[in-house]
This record gives sequence, C-alpha cells and structure tokens, in this order.
Amino acid sequence: MLQSGTILGNRYEIIQLVGSGGMADVYKSKDHRLNRLVAIKVLKSEFGSDAEFVKRFHVEAQAAAGLLHPNIVTIYDVGEEDGLHYIVMELVEGLTLESYIHKTGKLTPEETVRFSIQIAQGLEAAHSNNTVHRDIKPQNIIVTKEGRIKVTDFGIARASNANTITMATIGSVHYFSPEQARGGYVDTRSDIYSLGITMYEMVTGHVPFDGENPVAVALKHLQEEVIPPSQIVPQTPKSLEKIILKSVSKKPEYRYSTVAELVEDLKKVFSQTDGSYVNVSSVTGGVDSPTIVMSGDDVDKIKKMTGGYDKTYVRKAQKEEVAEESTDGSPFSNPDEMNPKLEKLIFGLTIVVGIIFAIIFIAFIVKTVGNSSTNGSVETTTTEEIASSTTTAEDDTTKETASVTMPNVVGENQQEAVNILTKANLKAAIQTEVSDDVEKDKVIRQSVPYGYDLEEGSTVTIVVSTGKEQAEVPDVTGKKESSAKSSLDKAGFKIKTQEEYSDSVAEGRVIEQSPQGGKNADYGSTVTLTISKGPETKEVKVPSLVGKSYSEAKSLLKNQGLSVGNAVKEYSDTYSEGTVISQSPDGGTTVEEGTSVDLVVSRGAEPKSYRYPGQVTVDCPFDDGVEEGSVSLVLSQNGQTKTIFNKNVHSTDFPLSVSFEGYAEGSATVILYWDGNKAGSYNVTLEKVEE
Repeated sequence: MLQSGTILGNRYEIIQLVGSGGMADVYKSKDHRLNRLVAIKVLKSEFGSDAEFVKRFHVEAQAAAGLLHPNIVTIYDVGEEDGLHYIVMELVEGLTLESYIHKTGKLTPEETVRFSIQIAQGLEAAHSNNTVHRDIKPQNIIVTKEGRIKVTDFGIARASNANTITMATIGSVHYFSPEQARGGYVDTRSDIYSLGITMYEMVTGHVPFDGENPVAVALKHLQEEVIPPSQIVPQTPKSLEKIILKSVSKKPEYRYSTVAELVEDLKKVFSQTDGSYVNVSSVTGGVDSPTIVMSGDDVDKIKKMTGGYDKTYVRKAQKEEVAEESTDGSPFSNPDEMNPKLEKLIFGLTIVVGIIFAIIFIAFIVKTVGNSSTNGSVETTTTEEIASSTTTAEDDTTKETASVTMPNVVGENQQEAVNILTKANLKAAIQTEVSDDVEKDKVIRQSVPYGYDLEEGSTVTIVVSTGKEQAEVPDVTGKKESSAKSSLDKAGFKIKTQEEYSDSVAEGRVIEQSPQGGKNADYGSTVTLTISKGPETKEVKVPSLVGKSYSEAKSLLKNQGLSVGNAVKEYSDTYSEGTVISQSPDGGTTVEEGTSVDLVVSRGAEPKSYRYPGQVTVDCPFDDGVEEGSVSLVLSQNGQTKTIFNKNVHSTDFPLSVSFEGYAEGSATVILYWDGNKAGSYNVTLEKVEE
C-alpha cells in the first residue's frame, strides 16, 4: 500500500486509498503537471512479478487509453516506477452500480433501461475499437452524482491468464458467459451476456445464478435457465424481460449480434411494452432450450478458472447429463436413442388423447342406446353431435365441483384484467390505491395469488393504481430562489433550476416555473424553476484549451467571442506538436467578450544533436638525425576533409596522439604530412555521442 505523499512519475502525488480489488489498488491522486485530480490504479505486487502478465497489463491499458467515450472512464497515462506498474485515469465521483443496487434494493424499469443504454453505448465504442471488456459486472460500473454511467476496468480482465484469474476474477463468476465458464472463445457477445445478467440484477435486486462455490455457479450458467424477471418482479415490462432473456441466451448466436442492436431495442421498451419487436424466434434462452452438457474437459477448465471444485457438484452434473447435441442440432445423442424428456412428453400426450377418445366413444354408445330405446331404431350421429354430447356430459358431471386456475393480472390495465377474469369465469371486484411505482389504471395486486385454484364464479378483488398522489404546486414566480425552493420543498416537490438573462426580473428571482403554480402534479415530482441572471452582460467564460490542437483552440475561442493573442511555441516532451501547453487567462475565467487569450503551443520534443569524436596516434615521420619539423594531420571522411592538427613538433613528441571531431559515425582516414609532404595515413573509427 502506498503512503500519502508518495510521488509517481515525478508528477502524480498519492492522496489516499479509495478502493482495492483482486489485482490492483486505486488511489485518489493529484497530477501536479496539469493541476488536476486523477485516479491511479496500481498493480498489486504479486502480479508485478509475472512478466507476461505485466506485459499484457501495459498493452491492454494502452489499448484502453484509446477509448474516448462519455460512458467510459478515460485513461490518461501508463507507467512503471521501482517495480510498481500503474495506470492513471479519470477520477469519477460516485457509487459503483453494485453499491447503488444494494442501496436501493432494486432499480425501477426506467432506471434499468437508462443505465443499460449508457453501459451498452460505452461497450459499443469499445467493440468498434476491437476491445472486448470480458468482465462486465456492477462492480466495474460507476454511477456518478449526475446519474451518468461510467464503465471502467477495460483491458484488465483481458490481461488475466490462467495463473491469475483465480484471485483476480473469482467475484465475476456470477456474470460469466457460458463460453467464459467453459474457457472457450470469447467475443463481444460475451459482454452482451454479462450485461444481460447485470440488467437482470438491476430489475430484480439479485443475480439469476448463485451457489455455494464458484463451480456451482459456473455449472448453472451452463446448465440452468434464467427465471423470467416478471416472476420475481411482476411490474417488469414484457419488452424489457424479452431483451434480458435474449441477452442471456446460452448460445452466443442467439443473443444480440451487436450492442447497437441491443440499444435500439432498449429505446423501444416503454413505447412497445409487449416486446413484439424483440426478435426471439431463434432464442433458446427460455424453458424450451436444450440443456448444455459439460464434458470432463469443460469441468477441468472450470476447476482451473475458479481455483478448485467440489467433486460432488461434478458427479451430480455428470449424472444429470441426458444427451449431447449432434452436429445437426438434433436433441438426440444418436438416431436410435430418444431424449428422455421428449419421451415422457410423448407418453403423457398419448394417455391424454386416449382418455379423450374413450370419453367420446362412451358418449356415442350412451346416445345410440338411448335413441334405440326410445324410437326403436338406431340413428346416425355426426361428429358435431358427438362433441356436443361429450361437452354436455362433462358439464353435468363437473358442475358441482368446477374450478378454475387464477390467472395473473398484475401489471395489466384495469379493463384488460377484467376481461381476463371474465374469460376465466371469475368476477372482478375493483379497489383503487395511490401508487408511486405502478402506472395509473394498472393492477397493483390481486387477492388470489397466480396459479391458485378456486371455484368458477368466485369474486376476485384487484387493486388498481390511481397513479401517484397529487398536490397543488405553489406559485413561486417572482420570489427569491431560496424562498421558492423552501415553498416547493414543504409542498413535497423536487426542484430543478435553470438560469436565463432577464431585463425585467431581478437577478436571483424566479422568472417562470413548470408546472405552473396552482396546477396539480404528482407528489414528489420535479418542478423546474427558471432563475434570472439579471440583464445580459458581455462577459463570457474562457474555455479550457490545454491539450487541444491549435486550430481547435482558435475555433473554441471564436465560438465564445474571444480570439487568440500571442501564440508562443515551446518544446515539450509531454504534448505533441501543435497542441496547447498552457493559456492565459486560464480556462473557466470570466472575461469580457472580445478578450484575447495568449497560448503556448508545443513544438514537439526538442531535437537531439550529436557529435562524432575520434582519436589517432601517429608515429614519427622524421628521417634519422632530424629533431623537429612541421606536422599536419588531415581528416578525410565521406568526401569531406579538414585539418585536425598543424604544428611544429619535436621528435620526442612521438608517438603523437590527437583527438578530433569527425563528420559522421563510422570509418575515416587521417593523412599525415611532414613539411607539406604526405608521410603516411591512418584508418580510424568515429563514434556517435549525444550532446
């Protein structure tokens, strides 16, 4: 754990630990170079010693840095210092979706759809950049204070390998796709499955599959079907339920092909609540889908992924296997062996059909004998007469004990609920009740639970919503903002404010409100107040230009009625060429319209210069008896020459060593002259040295 005050990369100061996961710790930090708060995720030491993992960690983090989207946490930087590997990212204030669900119990359908669309849009941006998240779960989704969704931990799940996944992702098994649970090929549709599980948890308040250990949960992803959300939360729109069930189909090919398709369907949830637009013709995610059978290899893969398994679970799973699917999709293991479930179904249907024919035959005999006794002759009976007599016989024998099964009318419109009960030979007694959760005219609950048997003609009480409780909205126009908010708060309304310039209403007072004062509105609904900013002035805010291109900075200033002042260029190792390094006045400063903003623009990294030193040692060229003379040394390299030594020297100065600078790296020749005459040459090699 890093201590407060620790500096990473000569710029990031650790402030405090804000979170800890299976693979990394997250710290709130300050970037002193850009004077902003950031979050830094530091890889735990046990993973830092795995060279392959660290390599993938950096590669994937760099790939995630290319994902720029409002619903994705932005990656700023990746670094390493003293064995610590870290990622610098956007600091997002808010709760994880996991905490949000725990806090609220479950989300409303409206919240679920709104959050799901934002998650999917973030994934769409990632998928278009060839990045699969692989670990979508509420813990990796942040809900900001403004209600915006931010998806985080891109790339980290993908960096996991067989050696690290046990500790790092053991908590993710509840959101694994079947192909992940089996250690199979994972693509974008695996993210869609995990998002479907997350949507299920938002709607119901819990995950669809749970167990005593990770293996048990993984087996359920492979072998068990999801209980439809409406059986847990009856108010769930059918459209949303169909979308969730399609997303969590066992086979990837039956899910949504892309998150873009999922988003399109989510946008229609409340306009087409029956969900008829959801293409589920090929979906096998419901009760009719065949069981996916695990091989021994599959179980071994799950064992490796989850760090071990309870053999009793495996034995149970193997005993429950019925038949593997054939290559042509047949539900039989071979042409001569029938699926036991199908065999039982056919056997049951055979018995039912036999009973029906027996009843028809007995009725026919009774009627024939009766007619023979009365008229002395046998009459021909048509099929219609047989059916009629059978119905009559059944009515006569069951009239005293006739019962019906209670249908489910919760969530239906009042009239539709009455129609359903009438068709079931039941009567409806209607009560009304104010409800904040159930739409007006829809059934909140029924006095007899769904599936119970009761006598025909019984009266069932249904409680119908009258909508949210309403109250009169106070008229606060012209009041000071604080006074207006106090009045609305006491009346039970939420407040949203917006500002406008006004020449007639004093600054800080209410110009108008919506809904208007005196009107009735849902208790607890939002009243929007337009607050006066006073007369419009010529002051504007300077946009933040640091990190923008010079052309983009000019455009942003122009849009604000500002202009570029002095534009100075400086070398920068941090900002690419043409990018704004700093500005004056700073972004966010209020200035008069027309003000010039000075910019410092990057020239890119400062170019490096090099020199090419060399050294030569020459022998004495003098004839015997000659003690001194004029000696010159001339460097010849790549067609260029220059004198590197020219002096009178004594014979005792030899051997003579001379250092010099050449033209380039590599080989060269030094020519020796004595009293102007060539006396020899020397081959030398020059090095390249950065200045």
